[in-house]
Amino acid sequence: MSLVNRISNTDDLKTIAELPENEMALFYMFPKAIYPLSAEQLENVIKNRFKSTVFILDKKIIGYANLYLYKDEKEPYIGNVILSQKYRGRGFGKEIVQTMIQKAKEKFKTDAIKIAVFKSNTNVYGMYKSLGFEEFGTESREDFRGEQQELVFMGLEFIENSE
Repeated sequence: MSLVNRISNTDDLKTIAELPENEMALFYMFPKAIYPLSAEQLENVIKNRFKSTVFILDKKIIGYANLYLYKDEKEPYIGNVILSQKYRGRGFGKEIVQTMIQKAKEKFKTDAIKIAVFKSNTNVYGMYKSLGFEEFGTESREDFRGEQQELVFMGLEFIENSE
């Protein structure tokens, strides 16, 4: 079964805010946020993002992601990716990322996209590797417990076939 997606609106913020099931899930989705995530925190970050997208299954929002530009880099990043815990492991995460790649191609006319993932988020890190993303850098970030987490920057280049 395939996900339906659409650009998010203000009415979606409360539902999106409920997707991270604990502090760690929120840290992986939105490291600067304070748990529990609020619609206001989301609204503030979305102001500087593009193509904020909800992913829907059976008329219920089960995922979210957006695009952003980081510092002075040209290629967009996929950000704030979250999938409801009970829908993980079914390929929906890959579908979300592939949809956001398509949206980035359309919006930014780019031949590459980037993503940042915490190395301790092993399932998601592995999913990005399986989609062809390759590491190009790391950075240390402090989590909500005051512990250091390795943030891995990954990129994916794509060449369009011109037939």
